[in-house]
Amino acid sequence: MGDFLNKLLYRLAGSSSVNKESLLERLISLKEADEKQFYTINKRPFYTDQFYYAPGAPADGRSIVIQGPLLTKNDFTFETLKLYSGLVKPSRIILSTWENEDHAAIRQIEDLGVTVIRNKQPEFNGNQNINLQIVSTLAGLAKAKESGANRVLKTRTDQRIYSTSALLLFDNLLTVFPVNVPAQKHRLIITSLGTIKYRLYGAGDMLMYGDIDDMLKYWSVDLDLRRLDIKQAGDYSIREFSQLRLGELYLCSKYFEKLGYTLDWTLKQSWELLARYFCVVDDPSVDLFWPKYDLRKEFRYKYYTEHPLQHMTFTDWLSLYLEKEDHYPEEILNRSFGED
Repeated sequence: MGDFLNKLLYRLAGSSSVNKESLLERLISLKEADEKQFYTINKRPFYTDQFYYAPGAPADGRSIVIQGPLLTKNDFTFETLKLYSGLVKPSRIILSTWENEDHAAIRQIEDLGVTVIRNKQPEFNGNQNINLQIVSTLAGLAKAKESGANRVLKTRTDQRIYSTSALLLFDNLLTVFPVNVPAQKHRLIITSLGTIKYRLYGAGDMLMYGDIDDMLKYWSVDLDLRRLDIKQAGDYSIREFSQLRLGELYLCSKYFEKLGYTLDWTLKQSWELLARYFCVVDDPSVDLFWPKYDLRKEFRYKYYTEHPLQHMTFTDWLSLYLEKEDHYPEEILNRSFGED
């Protein structure tokens, strides 16, 4: 269902006498019959001028940090910031990006009232660009702390939360699920997108919400200066791949070590720590959109059979939180990370 199909659809429809929606449904029906799988469609607006904002959404004391390079196609980052301006004061929205970004695009964003930080890129991007993430996120969090924020949402320039009640949901979750450890004031809320169930110490890092001091503690980590010769993911077992500590695994494993844990690289410890310090929400609950990679397959990480790339859901996390999980399939760690 990529660009080719869309172009074909409009070329086949051609004249206004043909109902393009009906034609699309007919093509999808043919694809379903061929593959014996159901397909659904979801549409989201490009532009965010007219959105309903849930009454009672929190504003005071909250900040939003959006980090990374600008996504200018369809004014994606700009429109995202416009949407978020209805959630918190624009001055409490912090864009933490790079000094080489287009000046005209930056001025347009500043005209919204958004605080913009232009960072100098580190000399070494790090494995999977983790150092870019650390530098831009930390700069944004520091500015949020300086502004007096007590809670902060960290997200990315290439993602958009369409739900205007997301912050209210996050605050309610922090109330319902208090953290019972002295090392954190509140849980760190993350999404199922990026939190892979069988990947050890792999809390997703694309979206995170929590107390500003907890967030600063999590993201205050040394840059990853290792220059690894990384093979294809399928050449590693899940345990071996996890032990490379790439991307979010670098951040999460370092955080747990900072808290005093000796990692034993087991599912049991990994899941117990995720249940203790985090809360996982399903990305559809905040209508999270990520137009990257295979964007037409929105639920590309949803599997109906056991799979190494299966994401951890809120249901999974809740069972761990309630200590209902008594089966830890450690043997799955020996499977290939790229195995279907």
